[in-house]
Amino acid sequence: MMRILRRSIAIVLLLSFPLWLACDKAQVQAETVATPQPTEEPTQVPAPTPQPTAEPATLTMPPILEITPAPTAVPTDTPAPTDTPAPTSTPEPTATPAPTATPEPQAVFADGIQLLAPGKKATLTVKNQSLPVGTAVEVRLSDGTVVGAGKLNKSKSDIAVTIPVGSPVRTALYLYMNGQDWPIHSRYVAVMDSAYEPTEGNYQREDKTVALTFDCAFGEQNTDWLLDTLQSYNIHATFFMTGRWVSTHGPWIERMIADGHEIGNHTQNHIALSSKSPEVIAREVTQVSQTLYKEHGYITHLLRPPYGGRNAKVNSVIRYLGYEVIMWGQTAKDATEGWTGPKIRDLVLKEVQPGDIILFHNGANTMHVYLKPIIEELQKRGWTFGTVSELMGWDWSDVPPPLDVVE
Repeated sequence: MMRILRRSIAIVLLLSFPLWLACDKAQVQAETVATPQPTEEPTQVPAPTPQPTAEPATLTMPPILEITPAPTAVPTDTPAPTDTPAPTSTPEPTATPAPTATPEPQAVFADGIQLLAPGKKATLTVKNQSLPVGTAVEVRLSDGTVVGAGKLNKSKSDIAVTIPVGSPVRTALYLYMNGQDWPIHSRYVAVMDSAYEPTEGNYQREDKTVALTFDCAFGEQNTDWLLDTLQSYNIHATFFMTGRWVSTHGPWIERMIADGHEIGNHTQNHIALSSKSPEVIAREVTQVSQTLYKEHGYITHLLRPPYGGRNAKVNSVIRYLGYEVIMWGQTAKDATEGWTGPKIRDLVLKEVQPGDIILFHNGANTMHVYLKPIIEELQKRGWTFGTVSELMGWDWSDVPPPLDVVE
């Protein structure tokens, strides 16, 4: 019976976990009571009367949750593929039109420098290139003033003009065809200025300043010593160079520029200009400045004519090109035969005036004798030194370069 009881309990335990502990305890107690204690002479124990078996507890299981699957979406119909559009043909490139040729002027002023005296009748040559013979033309100033008129021949025509007094040394002229409101050609002409005086110094300054200038034409033997001396006294000078000197002394020119010195034009071949034509004067001047600009990037607006030779024609052409004519207020005569170092020193210290431009030559043989004493004595007097442009108060930074120098 006990075995049957145990089996029933086990079944109940399996069916109901909450009743397990209680049933297990009852089983242990039942086994303890039922088991006889050993004695020396065991007595016969009557069999126990079986007890009615309790009704097994009913195990209520929690309901099983039923998971309702989400409804499956009805697949949509796959759209029919769209036809690939046919590729658009690339248009043929449009041919680049040929550049339109600049039309040639119908008539032009003749080339070359034309030097005109103001207030006096002169002639300008006009070249007819496509206008009918007999076409009437006018020559006007920039403000519209008519200064000349005439009729064109088949090829060249001389048109009489009169430039007003007081016109700039570089004056623009415009060629008009009668009845037309725009010019068909223009050019500059040089206007004679007989009243102009070259620069010798600045005598309006209140301080005692002078400019040391050195012509570089033939000599070179003292140039290193000269540059070292000027540097030791912290003096900036102006060097006027011929084209031949510029072409063969590049390292010295570079040092002069680096040391803060100023460079001026002294013509290409150091020839006297007074008897030369305007075209020759212009060529002598322009060649030097072109070399300075191409080889050293330097632009100068100063020119000293060789031997100091000048007249109204020379001055006017030089200024027409874009330069100031620079002379001197005091010469050291260091290129004159018979002048010794002490004699040159005494001459300069005796005659020099505040504001003077002083003329020296870089190749003078006696420079070692006179230059330092002159500088030191003038410094003792309280004088100062500067370049020609510094002495004159000229600022060239906003001034266009001279004609035909920068292409």
